Amino acid sequence: MWIGFLIATGAVIILFRIRSMRQAILGWPQTRGRVFPESIVFQRSGWSLFTKGKELYIVAVSFEYEVNGVRFTGCKLLPVGWTIRKNEQERVRRELVEFSTVLYNPSDPHDAYLDIPDRFQRGSISWTTVALILSIIIMILFVITAALSFSDSS
Repeated sequence: MWIGFLIATGAVIILFRIRSMRQAILGWPQTRGRVFPESIVFQRSGWSLFTKGKELYIVAVSFEYEVNGVRFTGCKLLPVGWTIRKNEQERVRRELVEFSTVLYNPSDPHDAYLDIPDRFQRGSISWTTVALILSIIIMILFVITAALSFSDSS
């Protein structure tokens, strides 16, 4: 039972760090990104046991952006939420080229992430948040189970 509790606690810590990092990045300054269309690659994602038949993909991409007159190149995507369905590839390809936004670290403009504006308004959800909530619930259930086991043995 304690192993499950430790695994759930570890998952909560990792997911919270990912979510916190994403929230911090969203607070960084933004600039318009220029995506190289030939660099957009869709790769099958997910563990086949859970994604069988769903044909989910993640995107790999290179982009260029300018900060204070200096040009930079990047390839990191905003963490979380980039899994797309096969039938969305053309829409995502078009939006990457036309509407991409780069969020860059103000203290180190080399550190930047690509995002598509209004992506979450189109029905995407943050799977990290969902997983974080589920991990917290599992952790609480382990604590309740341990407390009940402890009170029964007394």
